[in-house]
Amino acid sequence: MKKILKICAIIFLAGFFLASVNKVDAAAQNLGMTANQFIQKYNASVVSHGLDSLKIGATKNKTGDVLSTFQYMFTPNVGIIGSFGTADGLLREVCIISSPQNEDEGLMAMVAFTGISLTVNPEMTSTQRDNLWRQLKLYEIEKLQYSDGEAIFGNVRYTTQLVNNIFAFIASAKDL
Repeated sequence: MKKILKICAIIFLAGFFLASVNKVDAAAQNLGMTANQFIQKYNASVVSHGLDSLKIGATKNKTGDVLSTFQYMFTPNVGIIGSFGTADGLLREVCIISSPQNEDEGLMAMVAFTGISLTVNPEMTSTQRDNLWRQLKLYEIEKLQYSDGEAIFGNVRYTTQLVNNIFAFIASAKDL
């Protein structure tokens, strides 16, 4: 778990740095909902698909000068972290961090990421979601030939990264 939290810190340090360098631009970019609205919509989405084990429960929150974060661990190896504006509460990015120890945890991370895309881009069709997965190279994971991926849909930039066998599935404001 400490390894996952270190990777989370690395990923979000870049966001905090950019926000502190250019507070006006960073504050204007968001995913169109507050962190609490995201959690409510995400939970409703996973429950409607019978995936109660992927509900976000009580989160650990950290408050910063410009950006704040919430964190929730589904298992010791799969978690979600989001950053939001401290002043306005609007979500800037949300990320699934996973270091799966078995196939179930790997699947959990993938389904949680799908839950994020259903929440931030509810208008996305199943064909568009399939194309997104192809652009993000998520189908390559099974072949063990994975490389980082990036795609944009609407106002959301999706990114996948692999660092030291830890996967990060990120959805952020397109211009963040």
